[in-house]
Amino acid sequence: MSPPAWINKVSWPGLPDRDRESIRLIYEDVFPPTERRPLEDLMTSGARVWAARRADDVIGFAAAAVFKGVGAGLLRYLAVTPPEQSSGVGSALLAALARDFPVDGVLIECEVPGRTGDMVQATRRLAFYERWGAQRLECLEDYFMADFSKPGERIPMVLLWKPLMAVEQPRGQRLRAALEAIFESSYANVAGAGHLADLLANVRC
Repeated sequence: MSPPAWINKVSWPGLPDRDRESIRLIYEDVFPPTERRPLEDLMTSGARVWAARRADDVIGFAAAAVFKGVGAGLLRYLAVTPPEQSSGVGSALLAALARDFPVDGVLIECEVPGRTGDMVQATRRLAFYERWGAQRLECLEDYFMADFSKPGERIPMVLLWKPLMAVEQPRGQRLRAALEAIFESSYANVAGAGHLADLLANVRC
């Protein structure tokens, strides 16, 4: 039997080159180019990072951002090397994030099954987050991210909310502020004209 995975919060600049390379390979294996922000840019822009290890090997990671003033964070990426998927590593990473994250709740971007990419993988990923307790935002009619491989293009996504405290889903001005924070921190340099305005227009309550 394999030894259990253990999770720790890490500093990207302080990670050994071997661990950085492991994270890079997992990142590129799990996410398509359309969804991959440049890794060095992601990890040095205030991201909070957790690494999962089995023995001396990094087998997964989570990277998230805190949006001050909004009371929310964004799970930017969670990835587990394919041989370790469905072994509880992803759930352990989420549990560590929930313990350490100083926000009311976490926003999660997830592929829409049947609209982009691998339908089976998208369905599994959405179900994984829903089992964690994440729900679709009731007040957001439609959501999309910018395409990192084709600047200006849009990728249909669903935006989920996982409460970490007993608070309601973001709505109204708080939801708009969260959408603005996601856009400015992730997509401002690759999004096409009208991207943010169209997102804000989709807020229905």
